[in-house]
Amino acid sequence: SPRVECPLTLNHPVLFKVVDELKPRGGIDAGTNIGDSLCEAIDRLDSVKSVRRAKVLILLSDGEHNIFKEDVPNAKRPGIDRTMRPREAAQLAANLGIRVYTIDTGGDVPPGAPPRAAAQRLAGRESLRQVAEMTGGKSFAAASGPELLAAYREVSELEKVEEAAPIYRRYFEYYAWFAGAALALLLTAHALERTLLRVNV
Repeated sequence: SPRVECPLTLNHPVLFKVVDELKPRGGIDAGTNIGDSLCEAIDRLDSVKSVRRAKVLILLSDGEHNIFKEDVPNAKRPGIDRTMRPREAAQLAANLGIRVYTIDTGGDVPPGAPPRAAAQRLAGRESLRQVAEMTGGKSFAAASGPELLAAYREVSELEKVEEAAPIYRRYFEYYAWFAGAALALLLTAHALERTLLRVNV
């Protein structure tokens, strides 16, 4: 089952530290469960209530969902849950308005590869393409660091939204000053009318 290594955070140094410490898994944890992993990410992203911003997932994988119902012990028994397929998870994301961008890191099929391995590689690539298409995202292929960086930059450009910067207005109350000045002028005019400088017409 999928495991969250780092919760949603804007603390990038913490995220980078967690990623640097990740190690490849082996044994029974060596499979790739794309469907359930997508569902876990969708559930966590959907729990974040945001009205103004779009919700986007990036799936970095070779696309080979190699944990199937037949691989789960007793999966054919009534009441036993099965793993969710990538297309099913993609439909869930589409229903919730979450776009999924996929990045295929599996590379091309090597020359002379066994037919089963070649078919699995092509199926993984097609699976990633379908997931992105179903959710309104886009599928990329990245076999090197620069290609991966270019994919992330394109996703950033596609998801860039112009927002009007908030305008702050500061108001100053000058009523008291003008009222005081007017009162002073009235008093001055009233006093002058009662002085020797008054002109009689």
